[in-house]
Amino acid sequence: MSLATQRGCGGSHSKGKTLLLRKVAESSCSPADKIMISLLESPRVQSRLPWNQRSVQAIERVQDYLKERLPDGSGNYLPESITLFADPGVPEADLQSFLGGLVDYFPKELATRAERSRRFVELGLFEESEIQQFLTGHRHAQRWIIYYSTSGGLGEYKKDAFSAKADSGVVPCFRMQNHGVAWRTNGSEDNSIWLATSRRPGEGWDWDSDIGHESSHAAFAPVPLFTLPAEELTPSNGLASVRATEGLSPKHLASICYLCCELSVVAVRGERRDTESGLPVLQTSEELPVLLAICHDLMPALGFDRALDAFNRVNGVVDCNADEIFEIGSPAMRFTQSAWPQFGKFTVPGVDWFRTIPLWTEYERQPAISGKRTVNRATRS
Repeated sequence: MSLATQRGCGGSHSKGKTLLLRKVAESSCSPADKIMISLLESPRVQSRLPWNQRSVQAIERVQDYLKERLPDGSGNYLPESITLFADPGVPEADLQSFLGGLVDYFPKELATRAERSRRFVELGLFEESEIQQFLTGHRHAQRWIIYYSTSGGLGEYKKDAFSAKADSGVVPCFRMQNHGVAWRTNGSEDNSIWLATSRRPGEGWDWDSDIGHESSHAAFAPVPLFTLPAEELTPSNGLASVRATEGLSPKHLASICYLCCELSVVAVRGERRDTESGLPVLQTSEELPVLLAICHDLMPALGFDRALDAFNRVNGVVDCNADEIFEIGSPAMRFTQSAWPQFGKFTVPGVDWFRTIPLWTEYERQPAISGKRTVNRATRS
């Protein structure tokens, strides 16, 4: 069934569609217009949000339409599944503008990931095959829902759904309540997991945060389901309270998983903020070295000690384009590569599991040369 026959599609949609089809007839259709026509002709299905059963319309397999229009195989960096959900009250013109915006946005976004991936190789942190495996090898791990709600936000959800291990629900990000991880149980430990993204209530889309950052999570750094719910975040859950790894609580371990995923995205995208550390996460000069030191104690072979050396070289202020951010992000990426199959569960693994994470790549420390460390690759175990 075409959009023209869907309930709630008014005259503005028909006029917009007619104008696009007229462009085709006049052979003046741009690539963005072509993909818009494909999306307009694709059937919308009546669906429900996984976390609150709200009735919505869905445009499925958005990634296929985007991939056809992206250059040089860069569509391989997209999440494997992208679905756009929209409230019935969202104007058709707004949806058309948003879909066209995706077409315009992703070429530069994905080109940045490809360019920065080469930096990891040039610095000797990964081989080409390893960085490509990281960026494309688990794009299926977390399907991406983009929710275009009428007024922004993820809508209503049960705050106790996670602690009760309910059949479905959502855990909002404690910093960005319009982002979250949604689930539906399947009668086993393997839950159906989605990364859920909306815009801030009452605001427009933040393309860098809502689309660039979130698509990165869905593509290569899935957010753990057991990430701390906003309601449970207290100072005692922070890593600064840890005195020894033996005292790490499940909430501490969940924070480590979440922060490593965030560092992975920050390093690959080159995100910066006007914070004390220069980063959008671990924003003070005390937080990042605490994380790196704890991770090194838990997982000494992944390279967190080199990351800590890099942090100390820059006196606590990280430049997102300098070599140090790549060194800091690399062990977090190696951890994410090994740990992501655990991220769809309600319960974070215990300390012993962290200590026995299989090595993806091993590194040997070498003397510093011109203020930088060289890397000698060990053979894979």
